[in-house]
Amino acid sequence: MRADGVRWRNCHLIIGGLGLLLFMLQGQYMTRILGVAALPDAARMMYRSAHIYLLSASVANVVAGY
Repeated sequence: MRADGVRWRNCHLIIGGLGLLLFMLQGQYMTRILGVAALPDAARMMYRSAHIYLLSASVANVVAGY
């Protein structure tokens, strides 16, 4: 049973780490390519909320794996 717990721990850490990497890449994409800062308020809030949801899911996976 211990090996199964280690496997899930590693899975959570890997998924959380990849999510944090995607979070950083998504932020760069939104800033440099999409130009989210120049969008109207409602559209900008939709992009930023999805960005924050990705961060929270990634941090939850890292915490679950820790």
